[in-house]
Amino acid sequence: PTKVTVSPQIVTADRDTSEPELFRRAERELHDEDYASAKRDFELLLKADASQAILPTVLFDLGTTYEALRDPAAAAGAYHALASKFPALASSKVALGRCVWIHAYLEEWKPLGETGEALLARADIDPLDRMAGLGARGLSRAELGDPDGALPDIEKGIDILEDYKFGETGKMPSAGAELKFALAESRRIATERIALQHEERPGSSPR
Repeated sequence: PTKVTVSPQIVTADRDTSEPELFRRAERELHDEDYASAKRDFELLLKADASQAILPTVLFDLGTTYEALRDPAAAAGAYHALASKFPALASSKVALGRCVWIHAYLEEWKPLGETGEALLARADIDPLDRMAGLGARGLSRAELGDPDGALPDIEKGIDILEDYKFGETGKMPSAGAELKFALAESRRIATERIALQHEERPGSSPR
């Protein structure tokens, strides 16, 4: 008998369609900045168990769509799913880089450090990626109460920034700004801790 491969039908709100057709439609909607429609169709592809051939793109573009719709938590979920399911893909590195900024923006310090670790563990990172990973891990440690443990990562990142002269002749890269902020935060937290210890020391006068 002749073997015939057909795409399963997917039922949408307006009609039945196939996976390739729905995928093309979602990509077109994203390109046209029709983010609400793109979100609907990318999510429908996931619910329909998208094939492995398109799943990485669906997850990445769904994350992009969520970001455009100002839903950073959902975007991070899509990006982390991509990095977890397809770690060898270059798009997974980009996804982790985006998660660094999302977790920092949401002040999710533990996930920020874990994302920095995952980024630094990759073999395909460039100096800017390494700066982002070091800054993420350093900022996470500082905000979680370990400013001394944060400094080695932050200082390594700043060394890369200075060695490559990033920002000297143009705009400071985001990873460099993150490192500068992490350094300031680690110093602030360390100073506040010293002040608090001084206030709590027996016999010390209140400030």
